[in-house]
Amino acid sequence: MRDRATRWSPPKRLLFLIMAVFLGFTAAPILLALLPWIGDVFPPAYQAAWNVIVVWLGEHVLGLPEPITILPNSSGDTTWNYVQMFGIVMISLIVGSAWTVVDHARDDCAAVHHWLRVLVRYALSGALLVYGLVKLFCLQFPEPSLATLTQTYGEASPHGLAWTFLGHSSAYNVFAGGAEVLAASLLLARRTATLGALVAIGVLANVIAVNFCFDVCVKLFSMTLMVMALYVFADDLGRFVDAMVRNRATAPAELRPHFVSKVGRRVHVAVKGAWILLCLLGTVHYWSLAREHHAAPKPALHGLYDVESFTSGGVARPPLVGDELRWRHFIVEAHGGAVVRTLDDKREGYALAVDEAERSFTLTLRKDDREQVYAFKYEQPTPDSLVLHGSLGAGPLDIRLRRVDASSFLLVSRGFHWVNEYPLNR
Repeated sequence: MRDRATRWSPPKRLLFLIMAVFLGFTAAPILLALLPWIGDVFPPAYQAAWNVIVVWLGEHVLGLPEPITILPNSSGDTTWNYVQMFGIVMISLIVGSAWTVVDHARDDCAAVHHWLRVLVRYALSGALLVYGLVKLFCLQFPEPSLATLTQTYGEASPHGLAWTFLGHSSAYNVFAGGAEVLAASLLLARRTATLGALVAIGVLANVIAVNFCFDVCVKLFSMTLMVMALYVFADDLGRFVDAMVRNRATAPAELRPHFVSKVGRRVHVAVKGAWILLCLLGTVHYWSLAREHHAAPKPALHGLYDVESFTSGGVARPPLVGDELRWRHFIVEAHGGAVVRTLDDKREGYALAVDEAERSFTLTLRKDDREQVYAFKYEQPTPDSLVLHGSLGAGPLDIRLRRVDASSFLLVSRGFHWVNEYPLNR
C-alpha cells in the first residue's frame, strides 16, 4: 500500500481533473491543427461541431437576445469565441466532477498529469513557434503602408496603432519572434521545459498586455496560452521559489523515462524526431514565404500621389477642406490595393487591377456582398506624375496627381542613431 502522504486529497483530485479536461479541450485542437493533412481536415470539422453547441448554448443556456451568426474570423474575441469558452468551462466542470466520482479509488492522478503535461508542452511549443516565426521573418506586423503614413494618430484604432508601432521596426520583430522561438524550442525537452515555460510566461505577459491595452482581438487565445505555460511551470514552482526567493538548496527534478520497454522508447524517439522535423520544415516554409513576400515586385503605379487638380463633370473643384468628392490622395499600395482619401478625410479601399498595355485600371469596391467596378484610363507624362480619366460614380473625373516620396515621412527616414544630442520626440 502506498503511503498516505503521497495520496491526493479529493479536492486536489477534483481541481486537477477539471483543469485536465479544460487543458485537453484547449491544447489538443492546437496540436492537431499543426499536423500535416490532419491540420487541413480537423479545424473545419471541429468548428462545425462547436457551431451547433455554441448556437444552442447562446439560445437556451445564456439566453442571448440574438442568435449567434458571426463565426470565428480574424477576430478571436467574437461572441462565438466567448460562448465556446463558456462551453469548455462547463464541460470541464461536469466531466471533471464525474471523473472524480467514477475514479474515486485511485490514489493520485500522476499518470494523467504526466501525459497531460507532455500534451500541453508540445501544443504550447507549436503555437509559440508559429507566432515566433511570423514575427522573426517579419510576416505578422507589416511595415507601415502608404495609407498609414498619411493617417493621423487620432484616426487610428488602438489595434491599428499597435500594429504600426510593432511593424515599424524589423529589429523589434526579430527580438520578439526570437524570444517566442526560444521558448518553443526549450519546451521540447523535459530538462529545459521549465525554463521554456518561464520564458513563455514572460513573452506571453507582454503579448497579453498589448492585447488588453490596445484592444487587440486575440485576448482569449493569448490568455489560454498563458494558462498552458503556467501549468507546465507549476511542477517546479516550489523548487523555483526555494532557489530564487528563499535562497534554499533544491533537489534536482525527477525525470523518469516516458516508457520502460525498448519498443516504447523507440516509438517515443521516432515521434519526437518527427515532430522536430516538422518544426524544421515549418521554419523553412515561413522563411520561403518571407523571401517571396519581401522580394515580390511592386505593382504598376505603386506610390502615394497628391492631387494637384481635380475636375468633376467638366467643373474644376478647388481644394476646399471638407469637400467629400475632391480627392486629397490616391494611393497604390505594395500589395496591389488602392486607397482614395478625400478632403473630408474619409478613406475608401479598393481592389486594383492594372492593364499596363492598355494604360488603364479598374477600382473594385466590395460592400455588403456587392461589387462596384469603376474604370479609369491613365497617362504618365513623367515618372512622378499621373493623369487619370474615369468615373467613381459621380460623373466623369479628370485628375492630375504628383507622386510623393515616401522617404519624406519622418517615421520612414529617421532611422537609428547611437548619439542624439537632443531628443527628437514628435
